[in-house]
Amino acid sequence: MFCANCGKFNVEGSRFCEGCGSQLYDNQPPVNPRAEEGSIGAFFKKPTVKIFLFMILGMALLLGVNAIVKSINGPKNTVKTYVQAYKSANWGKVYNMLDLPEDAPMLTKDAFIERMTGVTPDIKKFKIEDSAEQVKIPLMVSDPEVFKAMTAKSMSYTVSYTTSESTDKDDVRYMTVSVAEKEKKVGKEYKIDASNLFGSLNITVPMGSVVFVDGMQLAPAYTDGGWDYYDELYLFRGAHNIRITSNLFETIDEIVDVGYSGGEYKPYNFVLSESVKNELQKLVNSTLTTIWTGIFAGSDLYSLDLKMTDYARENISYSYEWAVSDADITDGYGLKSASFKDLKLDNLNYYSYSGTITVEGYVFVTNTFVEVYNNSTSEYESSRSGYVEFEYTNGGWVITSMDSYLFSY
Repeated sequence: MFCANCGKFNVEGSRFCEGCGSQLYDNQPPVNPRAEEGSIGAFFKKPTVKIFLFMILGMALLLGVNAIVKSINGPKNTVKTYVQAYKSANWGKVYNMLDLPEDAPMLTKDAFIERMTGVTPDIKKFKIEDSAEQVKIPLMVSDPEVFKAMTAKSMSYTVSYTTSESTDKDDVRYMTVSVAEKEKKVGKEYKIDASNLFGSLNITVPMGSVVFVDGMQLAPAYTDGGWDYYDELYLFRGAHNIRITSNLFETIDEIVDVGYSGGEYKPYNFVLSESVKNELQKLVNSTLTTIWTGIFAGSDLYSLDLKMTDYARENISYSYEWAVSDADITDGYGLKSASFKDLKLDNLNYYSYSGTITVEGYVFVTNTFVEVYNNSTSEYESSRSGYVEFEYTNGGWVITSMDSYLFSY
């Protein structure tokens, strides 16, 4: 019997090979060593050769599958699918292919479809020309990010197409479609660059206002100095309705056009609501009533129940004390009584400062004075006007400044 390992002939019944010492089996088939050594089939039967062949086959299969996937899901085919969807006005499919900012609640599919409603693409036949070219780079680039940017391929494609108005094959139109490469958990995907379809809008409004854009209520990014800031609002290009409501101002409804570069929107046409105007006028009325009552009672200004800051009291304290002395008629001279009527608050303006809403305006009022002179009385009227400033704080209004001429005698 022949040894399967070295091919040496051994006596029948031997347990080990006389040539190499390998264990022999009675049931092993005869081996022709010379045939084995020169056989091509024997070479391919070796385990290491088989593994190598399987690896080569696997790599070829992988490359083939990758080529097929690229041809189906590659950037150029993505452009083709996009143009076909655009051509057929399949706006839902077009939207799904767009590369849009992640934090953009206004860039919804419904908003896009509404924007594109009525658009009728006129594309008959089209051809896509690949404009991707490898960028030439210097031999030495030290910064990896710079190297990555310089070696990136352009994925901008020129689409030439004919329309229903084209008269011959040379009468074509052109549009450029760029593709963005997006990383996925497994592999990559390609999206259509949509940066030319939207812009960003920054909105600034008085603190506490409620902002709606196209019916959607938004939350401010931050508040500073009495203003609410809505930054980087991504909107599809075109006209958008902006509504601003507040418990202080009349509602504002405006149409704002958003272009490619976006823009700023900070309205200056806020008008105080009628309820706020009435509230401020009542505040002035009650303040003057309390002041005149305190004058004739000889009360200390700081003991009066006034919705007025200490700073405002300090500014009118001198005039108040002078009026209190005039109301002392024990010597037969002075102010016996005073009243006012026709109070009107006008010329109101507002501004925000240090996180508060401030309103300033003028008060017009008619005072009626009854005075005593040598134990005889006389009465006369005098019109007054003076500056008043209000501040909205802790959910209510207080007077921060008032002209003492309003109650001077």
